[in-house]
Amino acid sequence: MEIAATISSFLTHVRVEKGLSSNTVSAYRRDLLKFDAFARKRKLTLEPVTRQPRRSGGLPRWALSSEA
Repeated sequence: MEIAATISSFLTHVRVEKGLSSNTVSAYRRDLLKFDAFARKRKLTLEPVTRQPRRSGGLPRWALSSEA
């Protein structure tokens, strides 16, 4: 799974569903884009691990794996 798509989905979630401030979302975006660059450099991808029950947000958990 592509990390950039997951980042975009997460940022939409925290902005729309959680109602976080634009400054907080911008800080998340900045940090997550740095993480994306780190992962790309090391050819890491995301793979789904488990899903949490809906009562805790229902967002998937992810694990990094190497494409190598």
